[in-house]
Amino acid sequence: SSLFVSFYGIVMKSTLDAVDKSEWRLMLYNNIIACLILLPIVIATGEMQGALRFDIVQFPSTWIILSLTGVCGFVLSLATAMIINTTTPLTHLISGTTKNAILELVSFVYLREDVTVMSCTGIVLNLGGSAWYSYLRFAERKAREAADKKA
Repeated sequence: SSLFVSFYGIVMKSTLDAVDKSEWRLMLYNNIIACLILLPIVIATGEMQGALRFDIVQFPSTWIILSLTGVCGFVLSLATAMIINTTTPLTHLISGTTKNAILELVSFVYLREDVTVMSCTGIVLNLGGSAWYSYLRFAERKAREAADKKA
């Protein structure tokens, strides 16, 4: 999944230039294209008929929850585009993996998940690498600001 998230970030960053760096237009195009691609696949594979056989689709609350899920997905995609527009796809990927490591730590503490040597090693490497990357980006920005002041 990280591979596809990386490719998605790179494609999104390069596509932002085509839409005048407008995250809203990019998300509109992205969602329209996704619907045009996925709807025929859902119909062709029989997923639509299978989903409509469940009794739960008759309840308005189901459609409200599905609609709210769609809105949340759109907002998340918009936030991703805004982050990638102001930083880099790599920074976005690192912030996402850092978030996942922190969620894993929370699951250890609050949900009493099993702590293994492998999971602890992964979290330490993840958070250490993220901190190192953040430090390097900070040092790079400070060096750039110092060079701009001299110029």
